[in-house]
Amino acid sequence: RDAAMLDDVAIVSMSDFGRTLSSNGQGTDHGWGGNHFVIGGGVAGGRIFGEYPADLTEVSAINIGRGRFIPTLPWEGVWNALAQWFGATNSDLDYIMPNRGNFATSQLLRANTLFPGARGRRLQPTTSDARMESLASAVDALQRDLTHSHAPAPIGTRIDAPATHAVGHVRAHPR
Repeated sequence: RDAAMLDDVAIVSMSDFGRTLSSNGQGTDHGWGGNHFVIGGGVAGGRIFGEYPADLTEVSAINIGRGRFIPTLPWEGVWNALAQWFGATNSDLDYIMPNRGNFATSQLLRANTLFPGARGRRLQPTTSDARMESLASAVDALQRDLTHSHAPAPIGTRIDAPATHAVGHVRAHPR
């Protein structure tokens, strides 16, 4: 285990959807919350991002029916920090995550939040275009996989507007 290499590794585990709290008669449906785990040598661990709902009743302001709750941290929140860690610029981030602009910046984690003291990526492709093609290709594949997710639109967005993927909680693990 090379300590210098360990700081250049981030392992991300994610769920593209949660489950509703109520049954549809044959089980449960896709929900909007999910979980991300971020593990790595440079990860500042021991923290949970997002908030567990204080009110899980049917009259809760964030309950939109059948046990679907609006998450407090969008899917883009975690990927924003990871893409920055890879060296993506703000314009790169807008391309990689087209729904990113729908969220308050306070809902988008920054690289220095997950990776404090990160020196920046040492293992960069030789050109920005190559790096962006690689990131865009990975994001395109992920978006194809998540096309049928029932993730929410941000609060304040019309329900019939295109949805974005979101997570409820993120756990950054200690080394």
